Amino acid sequence: MPFFSRSELLALQHSLGIKLDKSRGQCYLIDKNIIELIIEFSHLNPLLDSILEVGAGLGILSDYLIQNSSHVYLVENDRKIANFLHEEYSKQFDCKLIDLTKNYDLEDAPMYNNPSKVNIILGDALKIPFPPVTRIVSNIPYQISAPLLFRLMDEWHFDQVNLMVQEEFAKRLVASPNSPNYSRLAASVSLYFDICLDHLVRPTSFFPPPKINSRLISITKKGKSSEFELKWRYRKDFLEFLHAIFPYKNKSIRNSVRLGFKKYPFLLQKLPRLSELIEHPDIFPNSQKKTRSFSAEELFEIFRNGIEENKS
Repeated sequence: MPFFSRSELLALQHSLGIKLDKSRGQCYLIDKNIIELIIEFSHLNPLLDSILEVGAGLGILSDYLIQNSSHVYLVENDRKIANFLHEEYSKQFDCKLIDLTKNYDLEDAPMYNNPSKVNIILGDALKIPFPPVTRIVSNIPYQISAPLLFRLMDEWHFDQVNLMVQEEFAKRLVASPNSPNYSRLAASVSLYFDICLDHLVRPTSFFPPPKINSRLISITKKGKSSEFELKWRYRKDFLEFLHAIFPYKNKSIRNSVRLGFKKYPFLLQKLPRLSELIEHPDIFPNSQKKTRSFSAEELFEIFRNGIEENKS
């Protein structure tokens, strides 16, 4: 497909009967230089890499991904746009449309067997089964940034993920303890992944231009040491632990754990030794330090001490 100008985008929107939702941060990338940077930072192998693009839109980035991969999966939640992509790409490639809007509960994902060069998935990116791809490269809808990141952590099987996100969201990902942006997201990501802030993207690279800057980021999984593998094995339980305590990040770690366990009592069954932190804080060093001051490594050690199998 051609690289659309502003007037062509407006005409195409009108012909398809679609409108951008500004409240959801929807806009189109119109800067070829940024697309070329996305491809450069993604380090794609056209012969080996299979790619998932979340929020394909009108295919502006998709064209480049198709050229630099063995096959692609393009996720789009708008039926009109998905049909448009299918019609256009079928003129050039082996292309199929996979409608998952009525059934997200598919264990073996048989629809991903024998993929075409271009596979268009009509469905919600937060609900569809992830196809067996090596990489994700996307200019993602900004409102799903955090839930998508948590899902990627939960189901990670990728060599690398390259995303365009809001600049403020990128800062949250790499925030350090005690900083205003430090959250469970930063603690989760920093323990398991290396985040590279690749390039700042100005509003003028989009149509219509948003009011904020964006950022290209690269995400790769950390090393394969035995210590890391232990952390990776417990990541789902650790993420639940962070989810419970971070709403109280300005309280002491003792009170954060107490309040988190009160809200999510099932965690006390998973982490029985942490009841000692609540009942006998004197035996835990730094039990009065605020939760926001602990690094991800320190929080994992607290979590690890709570696992019953570690009980002496």
